[in-house]
Amino acid sequence: KPAEGSEEEVKFFKIYEPLNCDKAWRFSYWPEGLKPKSYINGLAELKQAYHDFNRKEQAIFDKTNTNENECYKEQKLPEAFICSGERDAICVKSLGHHPLWFNSETYRLSETEYSEIMKYVEVLYNIPDIDETGVRKGTELALRFIDIHTIWLPEWLRTYHDNRGKARKDFRDWIEIRQTKKDFRKLMTLAMPARFWISKLNTKSSKWDHTIDTACLYYFLKLNGYYILHDDNSVTPQYIHIEGNIIERVTTRDIREFVRKWVIERAEKRDILNLVLNTPKLSAASLDSLQEIDLDFTSFTRNSQLYFFPKVSIEILPGTLKEHKKATTTLRNYVWAENVIQHDFKQISQMFEIKRKVDEDGTRHYDIIINNMKSKFFAYLVNTSRIYWRKELEYNFENKPLEEKRVYYEKNKFRIDGDGLTDDEIEEQKMCLINKIFTIGYMMHRYKNPSRAWAPMALDNKIGELGECNGRSGKSFFFKTLSLFMKTIKLSGRNPKLMDNPHVFDQVDKHTQMLLIDDCDRYLNTSLFYDNITSDMTVNPKNNHSFTIPFNQSPKIAFTTNYVPADFDPSSEARLIYMVFSDYYHQKTEDNDYLESRSIRDDFNKNLYDEAYTEDEWNADINFMMQCCSWYLSLPGDVEKIQPPMKNIIWRKHKADMGSNFEEWANSYFAPESGRLNTFIVREKAYYPQIRNL
Repeated sequence: KPAEGSEEEVKFFKIYEPLNCDKAWRFSYWPEGLKPKSYINGLAELKQAYHDFNRKEQAIFDKTNTNENECYKEQKLPEAFICSGERDAICVKSLGHHPLWFNSETYRLSETEYSEIMKYVEVLYNIPDIDETGVRKGTELALRFIDIHTIWLPEWLRTYHDNRGKARKDFRDWIEIRQTKKDFRKLMTLAMPARFWISKLNTKSSKWDHTIDTACLYYFLKLNGYYILHDDNSVTPQYIHIEGNIIERVTTRDIREFVRKWVIERAEKRDILNLVLNTPKLSAASLDSLQEIDLDFTSFTRNSQLYFFPKVSIEILPGTLKEHKKATTTLRNYVWAENVIQHDFKQISQMFEIKRKVDEDGTRHYDIIINNMKSKFFAYLVNTSRIYWRKELEYNFENKPLEEKRVYYEKNKFRIDGDGLTDDEIEEQKMCLINKIFTIGYMMHRYKNPSRAWAPMALDNKIGELGECNGRSGKSFFFKTLSLFMKTIKLSGRNPKLMDNPHVFDQVDKHTQMLLIDDCDRYLNTSLFYDNITSDMTVNPKNNHSFTIPFNQSPKIAFTTNYVPADFDPSSEARLIYMVFSDYYHQKTEDNDYLESRSIRDDFNKNLYDEAYTEDEWNADINFMMQCCSWYLSLPGDVEKIQPPMKNIIWRKHKADMGSNFEEWANSYFAPESGRLNTFIVREKAYYPQIRNL
């Protein structure tokens, strides 16, 4: 390369050490700093080959041409090949072709450079690597310069591994397995440009005729991410558009509109636009021939969970969160567009710490330390866990000034360990909170472990009258928030005969992540769902054939109810994670003794997750949910589900079991003035009034 201001030729060299243990030194340049930023290796040689070829051809022409008025016209070389590096270039050269390669795989070829290359060749081929970066850059180049023919190496190449155990990916790897020129010609035959029309000059009319090349049209659509999704449970083609890791359902009309807009944006001639508008090859019948693709929608492993945002994907790991930038991600996991969380994610500090202690007898104890309350949803969870809030906020201030109560309330608005509570009461409240964090982590982790096949059930802690329907405590809001992070189907549990409907799960598919049975009736038999909690789920859609979703792909099930469960049998205990919600949020009526009404909105002076909710508030809540999942994943494998204090729930169960008649009789028979309270009673005397005085 000539040095600036000098005609003297200055050379630089690339030193190639592929087996160097230090990866940073496998490629280096000498002398350092002499390599230009923009340089196409092999271009000078291509120019020279072009001139040499035409000198020979002109010499032959001059010897054989008898027409003095006819001049020699320079001819282009048949082809050249863009390679991803020196190794590939050497292989192409060994096959007798002209290689070109850039300073790096991510080099951006300019319009000027492309035009320069095309002065010398008829067809320019590109042979990208078939790893994530190679495919991305190869697709980008094919769509920028639509006449480039891309040679895509076969996918089976990745099933072979190099001496480092990595999947083979480039042309050098391919030629080790397929070494003949015939094999290479087959690859060249399969190469196609993104230009999907052919233009020929009609010699009779002196006008251009344009036709659609069907194979190139579908290749063009493939390059732009349009496919048919493989689905064994559907006979109707499902057209999709892939952008990065995000999948969106589209229609044939969407596909036609995309092609039309693309032609307009490129400012192609009206003939080409009319060709697109009039072609039947973009009709529904023809688009059935689009390439079918089978995608991995799995977003989890046993020890990790992925969540997708517009600019980044978050991999939740035990005790930490790992970010994958959209532009550079190597993830091969896909997500439906509707499951992308449409907020910008920025990681913030840990909001809580939960310590676990195991006694010698195996008894487990948990304690939570709250570091900050940046998340409003976290604050809401704290208040729904304050089962002794009336003692803390009302009874302790009965004989104190109202202003003192108000000051305390404002200062301790979201406090789990309030003043005036005993250590046991604080521990109960903390366990209610830890249980909810555990449940969030369990639900946020999509992995389904057969030994942890559970369904959360949200219950009210308040002890009411028999048959009283408690509510307004924030249970449904808990699952409403969870549904923001996962595809949810909600069924009304108010119908006690819900499971009598043969099509009850007709909205459920393998992409459904949570099935919520909301507001369960007192007499709804939840045991009818137990098989679906612990095994496969059979779906019987209306007007379609039934299918089975395997256990590991079926949704997790959850319940909310305002009533105490009818059964606490071993089968229920094994399948349910109970959650206890205090009546901190409540509605004052003429039939209760509440001093005021309190809603979630009252605590924050706004509705959570409405249009006024700021991005910082969204980000804090999202971080909290991710941290819950990360903590759940960090728990040892022997940890059973963490249940809340069930004292009041069991008490409500006992009240339901004994019935209102017996309770009314017992309140009278064991009244304090009866002399029978807390004393041993002869059963027969209690049963038979006629012998009471004997």
